[in-house]
Amino acid sequence: MAESHHVREGTTHEDRTRIATPALLRLLGSALVVAGSVMIAQGRRGRIRIRRELEGQRITFPSSTELPEHLARYAGTRVRTAQEARIFADVIAAHIKTATEGRTYAEINEAWIAGARKDQQLAQLQHVAFTGECLRSALMGTYLAGQVTCLAAVLGGLLTGIGAGFVAIAAALRPSRG
Repeated sequence: MAESHHVREGTTHEDRTRIATPALLRLLGSALVVAGSVMIAQGRRGRIRIRRELEGQRITFPSSTELPEHLARYAGTRVRTAQEARIFADVIAAHIKTATEGRTYAEINEAWIAGARKDQQLAQLQHVAFTGECLRSALMGTYLAGQVTCLAAVLGGLLTGIGAGFVAIAAALRPSRG
């Protein structure tokens, strides 16, 4: 069977492999560098969005007397990072637990319904638990988004490094012209 007219007569399979391998490595490496760079940029952009959103919410940690001792350094400061959002969510969880005496929103709601929805104290407690859990959930979502942006940036750096390595290997394998 005749070989393709693109391959020089007398070129062996090993010769074609020696020529194609660096080109494929260079192509793959370049694609990984581009993809990694995009992931790094998106991770950074996500972190900036999170910070802007949190700053726009103007969430402030309570005074040191209302915080556990190990969190006193946050007293009176604004929540600006995903990590701080998680910490604030934990503070809210503690306040909910104290206010509801450890009962969940579902448990309070069940008791309120069982009482024919007439107990105003339970209605107020239900509102406190519901509002607190909503705020806590939103802050935990922010924290998780921050974790995803960090993961994207780290993986982007890894892909960029691997891609650069492939490009360097391709350059070293390039057949000499002679």
